[in-house]
Amino acid sequence: GDMLELYGTPLEEIPIKVAEIEERNEVVDLVDKLLNDPENSDLMEALDSVVYRIFGITEEERKIVEENNE
Repeated sequence: GDMLELYGTPLEEIPIKVAEIEERNEVVDLVDKLLNDPENSDLMEALDSVVYRIFGITEEERKIVEENNE
């Protein structure tokens, strides 16, 4: 509809991870490179790896994510 209603409880359950400065810089660098070369699958894979590392995603969890992303 025309109204958007947000409740605090569900929003508070969203896992927001604050990365270390080095990890943030790595993400920014990869995103900048991807903006200039969006079809570069190596850059995308590198960015995925950094995000998985930041969130502590295991190899098993990564496989689940990637299988569901196809």
